[in-house]
Formats: sequence, C-alpha cells, structure tokens
Amino acid sequence: MPRASDSAKKEMTMEATEAVSISSTAKTSSSEFDGDDWKKSGGLSCDGRWESFDDGHVPETLQSDEQGMHVDEIGETTNNGPDRLLAVYPDYVEDRPETLRVYDGFVPDSVVNALYETTRQDQQPWGTYVSIQQVRAYWEEQKSGNQDENHKYDSATAQNQQQERNHLALMATASFFRAALSPKDAASLSFVKEGEAAVPETTPMKETFIGSNQDVKPEFWTLSDLDRIHGVAVWGLGAQKSSQVTYHLDYAEQVRYETNRIVPPALAGTLQCTPSKIIGGDYCAHMGGLQHYQRFGYKGIKDASSNVLKTLDTDPSWVRIPYKHNRLTIQSGHLPHLSTPIESIGATSTNNTKRVIVGFNVFFPDIGPLVQRAPEHSPIFRRKVALQRW
Repeated sequence: MPRASDSAKKEMTMEATEAVSISSTAKTSSSEFDGDDWKKSGGLSCDGRWESFDDGHVPETLQSDEQGMHVDEIGETTNNGPDRLLAVYPDYVEDRPETLRVYDGFVPDSVVNALYETTRQDQQPWGTYVSIQQVRAYWEEQKSGNQDENHKYDSATAQNQQQERNHLALMATASFFRAALSPKDAASLSFVKEGEAAVPETTPMKETFIGSNQDVKPEFWTLSDLDRIHGVAVWGLGAQKSSQVTYHLDYAEQVRYETNRIVPPALAGTLQCTPSKIIGGDYCAHMGGLQHYQRFGYKGIKDASSNVLKTLDTDPSWVRIPYKHNRLTIQSGHLPHLSTPIESIGATSTNNTKRVIVGFNVFFPDIGPLVQRAPEHSPIFRRKVALQRW
C-alpha cells in the first residue's frame, strides 16, 4: 500500500489530534462510558451483551502483523487478534419482531430538497451526528413558536455548508423520530404548541414485521426508547447510474475499524431525496435479521456460491422498496440490506442529477459518544481511517 509523504502525515496527524480535541467533550458526556463501567458490564447499555459472531471480515486496519499491540477506542489492548464480537441488545433484537415501515411525504419537502442539493453537489458523502438533546431542543423551539413544524427551510440562514448540513440533519432526524413513534406518543411530545390539536395520525404506506403472532401489531418505538438513546449518526450519499450498494449490515464503523466488534444501531432508516424519476436503486431489507447476515456475512462473502441479489425475487423475507422522492424508511437496526443497481435517473432542472439517500443510525450512550467523535463519512472519520491504514 502506498505510504503518505512526511508532510501529509504531519498534516493528517495534526487533523486527527484536532479531531480528538473537538470530540473530547462527547466522550465525557455519558456517565455510562467510563472505562471501569465498560469492563464491569461489557460496556453496553440496555442490558446489552457481547456474543461471538463472525461475518467473515477483519478490517484491514487490524490485519497487519506490523501493528503489534494496539489500544483501541474502548481502552482495551489487542495483539493482532481482534475480537469477533457482536453487541446484542435483547429488548431491541430478541423481544421485538423485526420491523420495517415506509412513509411517503412525511418530511417537509423543503428539507428533503435542500438535502438533495447539498448532497448531489459534493463528490464525497458527508456525515454528522445529532444528539437526542439537540432533537428535544428543536422540539422546544417549535413549541415556543421559534420554529414552525411545517416551515420551509431557508438555506440563507446557514453560515457555511457544514452548518447547513448539521441543521438539515437535525430537522430530518426530528421527523424520523416522529414517524417512528405511535401517533399518541408523537402527539404528547413538546413540539405540539399550546392550544393546537394533536398531531394527526399518519399511517405508514407499508409496514412489514416478522413475529410469532402477526395479528398483533408490535410495539416499535416508544417515548421510553427516546429516553434511552444518545443520538443519531446521519449521512448523505449521492450515487450515479449503474452504481449500487452491496449487501451489508449497519454498525458503528469506527468501532469496527478499531476492534472488529460489531455494534448495530438500535433503529435505522433512510430518506430518499432525488426529485426526478429513478428506475432501479431499490432499497431492499431482509427480515431475517442477524440470522441472515450470519449466513451471508460481510458483503456476502460467507456464501460465495450464492449471489444475494439473485435471491431478491425468490426469498419472501426480502422487502423491496422502490425509490421515490420524500420516501422515508424506518426499520429495526439489525436488518441487513442493499440497494439494486441504478438503471436510469431522470433529468432535473439542474445538471449532475444523482440518486441521493440520507441515512440514520440510532445509538445508545455506550457507543454513541464514539460515533459522535467521528461520524461515518465525516472529514474526521476519513482522516482517522487514513491514519489507521498507515
């Protein structure tokens, strides 16, 4: 692998040091994330536990014999033998059925369109992190009249691109949680102003779940769940014709790079932002959850005899969601998924039309502060990965 020049190394090291400094408050923001607590409880919130799990992948940052002893982000030392462990949160993986919901038109169009513009213009994906405290503060602003739930987003209020993306991510995340909650719970939140009617009930366009009794609608996300989380990793990704997203499981990427431990989000979702017609690029999630991922593994490498894409039309546990502007998907965080190849992207009034997806991964206080330090696809994340690849 090519080595970085000395000047490049110096610059990247300074940037990485800055990244640690910027995020130092994030680590101490959660009392659950102390070294002693991590070792005593396994470091996981919500009665989570570590289980042995092999998806057939070891990050390249942990493969080299030259690395020797390595102190990872959670303060534990490894010696070229990274743990193959999976974080399991029983209340979210074992006690609730796998669920996927789809909503159309739930997020304000002005927010969706602004997300599209800021994402398609960039050659790289972008990423940020929204804490649950920020979401609650946003709802309080709505209640006090400083924000209007259906207001149009005004990009002129942002001082720079990063500030614009952070604010758009916050607004989209607030809508994401509203959709995840039951109408009754959503109506009880603080963003309902005094004297206003409760938030009208919105039924998902599609809801799929796998459970022992499908006559009973399962509990999906509650106000108590909001109290348990730390925040949400949010990213934007623009793709062009013929591209696709390989079969995978969402997890805390930086933790995987450092330790080979897999920590899926408690809740996940996507927002489809491109206003023009797109053929292909369907979002597909498998309701078999971790059992399916255990079989196929990282990017399908554990079952080389089978092409995961070829099972879309034969395996009834696949849920296939065609691409549509302002379509929101919300799902159990441990569902493996992919997107099909993009066949065509319709023209818009601007050049460089792309299929834009904004993603959401919800994390607890055990891992959330780590993700907050270097959200996936953020400049800090890319710099940290580059340093680790030396």
